[in-house]
Amino acid sequence: RELEWLFEDAVVGWSDLAAIAKAERGADDGPSALRTASSALRSRLSAAELRALWRERTSARRPLQYLTASADWFDMVLSVGEGALVPRPETELLLEFALEFAAGTEGEVTTTGSAPAPWADLGTGSGALAVGLARHLPGAHSLSRVLALDASAAALRWARENARRQGVGARVETLLGSWERFPSGDANEAVAAMEAMGLREGTFAGVVSNPPYVPSERLATLQVEVRDHEPWSALDGDASAAGVGLAPTRAPAQADSPGERADYPADIAGARVPFEAARLGARLLAPGGFLALEVDGAEQSRALADAMRLRGGLGEGVAFERVETRSDYAGVERFVLGVKLPAAAPAR
Repeated sequence: RELEWLFEDAVVGWSDLAAIAKAERGADDGPSALRTASSALRSRLSAAELRALWRERTSARRPLQYLTASADWFDMVLSVGEGALVPRPETELLLEFALEFAAGTEGEVTTTGSAPAPWADLGTGSGALAVGLARHLPGAHSLSRVLALDASAAALRWARENARRQGVGARVETLLGSWERFPSGDANEAVAAMEAMGLREGTFAGVVSNPPYVPSERLATLQVEVRDHEPWSALDGDASAAGVGLAPTRAPAQADSPGERADYPADIAGARVPFEAARLGARLLAPGGFLALEVDGAEQSRALADAMRLRGGLGEGVAFERVETRSDYAGVERFVLGVKLPAAAPAR
């Protein structure tokens, strides 16, 4: 089947030829139609180049999507390659959850003035979620700008290309940066760049994120296509300055006083980066804004859901309502969703 996909990508008219061949049996003009279609085939690759690509697939186990530089995702064909994860089918659900929320909240969350509130995709990779949001956000949200943040310049090149090819380049704002380059109140490069775009913390209608969440100890055991070819920086949920290239994150806080919390649950493998992404998402959102993340499974999702419900669990004074976990196509508790509550009134 993969060889057929490779031919479909490389040979103009291959799909038509396959359909004719399938219908050939029992049709009087079948063989004639097949010969006519065959003579009209044009390939962008030579036979030698096709053989070389197939060797890469079978010997080096290079992902088919990297070989064709494309991936079918949601209702789009996205450009993908080295430097960005191949977008997964289950992440389509994250987009669907965001669109479902937006459809029920048209116009409820707006920035100062009449401009629609922006959305954000944290850890955008190929830009699949950001581009999907820009293409499909409904009603009042359909003019919203979408911030696409990633720590990888290579990934952002794919995201910009996909936004351009899908006709939403003017609304997808790519930004090079990571969770730890957004300490509140610090006029650093990433914050300054975001503000130069007219985007500010506390004004976003929605934030989605498919952050790195695989425990470091599992990286070497991943499927060869993933382990040997896709960027570990987009996979490693325990990444730190000593890890695979993301900006350093804080170590768990020591509980020196009653009620003091850690920035992430250190006993849950792979949770460091998802919690950092969630904390940034919480800062970006306006009250009533929507947060949705994809994580490793039940342990991570339930811990993150608990932190979202707890006032202060993802930042000072921050809490969420309508918090829930949802499962992917395989029944894995993969997603965490919630709506940001207004700040608590000061004690009198």
